[in-house]
Amino acid sequence: MRTKKELVPQRLSQLNNNEAEQCILGCLLIDDGNFEATEEIMLSLTVQDFYFDINKKIFQVMKSLFDKGIKIDFVSVMDVVERQGYKDNNMVQTLTAYTSIVPSAANYRYYLKIVKDYSNLRRTENICNLGNDLIKSGKNADAVISVLQDELTKVTEGSLTAECEPISSSAEMVFEKIKRRANGEYDEFGLETGFKCLDKCLWGLQKSDLIIVAARAGVGKTAFALNVISHAGLKNNKKVAFFSLEMPRNQILERLFSINAEISNFDLKAGRISNKFKVIEGVKKELIESKIFIDDESTNTVQSMTLKAKRLKRKEGLDLIVIDYLQFIKPQEKSGNRFQDVGEIARELKSMARELNVPVIALCQLNRQLDNEDREPTLADLRESGEIENNADIVMFLNSKSGRAAEVKDIDLIIGKFRNGALKTIRMTYQGSCFKFAEKEKSQKQKVEQIELVPIAEDNLPF
Repeated sequence: MRTKKELVPQRLSQLNNNEAEQCILGCLLIDDGNFEATEEIMLSLTVQDFYFDINKKIFQVMKSLFDKGIKIDFVSVMDVVERQGYKDNNMVQTLTAYTSIVPSAANYRYYLKIVKDYSNLRRTENICNLGNDLIKSGKNADAVISVLQDELTKVTEGSLTAECEPISSSAEMVFEKIKRRANGEYDEFGLETGFKCLDKCLWGLQKSDLIIVAARAGVGKTAFALNVISHAGLKNNKKVAFFSLEMPRNQILERLFSINAEISNFDLKAGRISNKFKVIEGVKKELIESKIFIDDESTNTVQSMTLKAKRLKRKEGLDLIVIDYLQFIKPQEKSGNRFQDVGEIARELKSMARELNVPVIALCQLNRQLDNEDREPTLADLRESGEIENNADIVMFLNSKSGRAAEVKDIDLIIGKFRNGALKTIRMTYQGSCFKFAEKEKSQKQKVEQIELVPIAEDNLPF
């Protein structure tokens, strides 16, 4: 028998190892009482992980026995081979050779690693070929990279198949969570927005959720998002990616200075800051030390933003994505139908949230006709596609109750869709000069009682 070193062929000359495949099948045939080895091999490998047809055929038979709970050995495998009608003259000799090729199943993990390694190399080679085909077909770079990245992720994450678990394994854990909540202990609160009443209603922004914040032009969508970003990035040290497709980076930073220094943006522009210079200097220090990342490329697609976010998550970590705004996102490929393009963008945003496992806030315009109607916005007012509503986990509307010229505006934050909770309205004020949102204290207390939130002590809240 060849040594371990001899089992590994030159990688550049071939992407398979027949001896390793034979050894792993031999381990299955002689696995005497060590069911752990059989179980791990069966959960780690598929038929396609084998290169040689005879080995594929034998493993498929073994897999059928394993799935039925029948012990794998020479007799049981031969029985299936004969009954399925593809016995050949060499099968007896082949199985006999495989049972004697290894003395025991003790080294099964070593053989398993070799088989899986070469399988992954072959799949990677296929992905490279796929990339060449996509490039030749005329796909743009973002589309090619996105497909290849997804395929490579399947290779890197597919080394072991997840097992189905009985409900009994989770029931105790869920019960303990319920008990902790009853005692005022909360461990599942999502990312805080900085607005206490909103955080109570939503239980924080949850991972993988797509949150749409919609309003008419000039009501304060971007300002609201920057208030959330400031709280997450400056107060709670969260890692935030802000994709601004409308406003350049420097304007965003000026607004962040205004919000956090509570100074009029007009005073900032005019240089009337002598009495607040130290405060502004303190905000500068906080911004420099924060993990807020701004991308102001106006031609972003969902795919390009996803790639940038993945890169950021690997390097720095990532807790929240904010996009300003949905209708400015470029479709990967234009269909000629704007409603269809926006619907596809909404589906891709939800996929982004799930893939990156972070909340994604996407700002959204409402239909213009609402400007001429004296009513609250509804889901039907979301501009250009009903797919926005369908794919969102939460849809919130900012509805101004004051005239455009008002210095401090009354704003209703209307939760128009909440997949995991009830619909609420939260009364807020918006000071446009410094882009600052705040909940109305009296209205907040009254609203909390009206909506019958979980009766917990204020001291026990996780924010």
